[in-house]
Amino acid sequence: MANFYKPIYKQQPPKYTNGGQFVIQSSLKEYIGFYIQNSDGNYYTYPDFNNSVSEILLQSPTPLKTDSNTIQYYQMTRADYSKKIYPIYYIPTVTQYDIQRGYLIRYVAQKINEPNVIIEISKEQFIPNTNLAISKNVPGIDTNIWIMHNINWTINGVYADVIKNNRKVLNAAERYVPGISKYFTDLAEYIQVPMTGPDRIYTDGDAVPMSLPTSYQIRTSNQVPLGQACANCIFRFGNNCRKWEAEVRNNHWCRAWQLGNQ
Repeated sequence: MANFYKPIYKQQPPKYTNGGQFVIQSSLKEYIGFYIQNSDGNYYTYPDFNNSVSEILLQSPTPLKTDSNTIQYYQMTRADYSKKIYPIYYIPTVTQYDIQRGYLIRYVAQKINEPNVIIEISKEQFIPNTNLAISKNVPGIDTNIWIMHNINWTINGVYADVIKNNRKVLNAAERYVPGISKYFTDLAEYIQVPMTGPDRIYTDGDAVPMSLPTSYQIRTSNQVPLGQACANCIFRFGNNCRKWEAEVRNNHWCRAWQLGNQ
């Protein structure tokens, strides 16, 4: 409680709230009634004329829920729900630095009470120091509700090694994010090298026909011009390439590509 006094001629007329706007600081209960705001911007219940004492008011979490869980959360964090966001799905962009070091750092958020909800997020959304985020009421993902984790995702090397490394990383991450292996299903996603030598295999294990050139690779590789793929190449006929006389996959590419009208 606080002694709140101003000369009558300096007092602003009180306002009224129907609820959902404030909670009383001492009890964290929803407040309904008249309130006033002082020159410092703080809110108080309208003084009781019998003892001239006001209760300090705090702006309510949004949305306000006066159940035990909400009160406990507010006591722990003093955090306004309106500053907390739902994780935003993010598609990574491979940089030249990522290619040089051979891996991409990927970030995920998993909902604590719904572990099947896993979302890939950006580095900017990732908050490694959860205690700091809570204590400073940092806007962003609510770390009381979401677990966040990051992994090093291999993008360079022969296919067999890339798949092996990423499977190993996911298996280790299961300890922190149960179910992450089911979220990242393409173990060669974002791979940046062409398939060469005895390791010319697709991510599902099928062998790449030996008649296809060494430049044949997945279209998302850094070496492939934007918009080019077997899917829109003039040599494609069904699932076959008429130039190399071999079966190809639409999401791959080689340097013989020419624009087709199929």
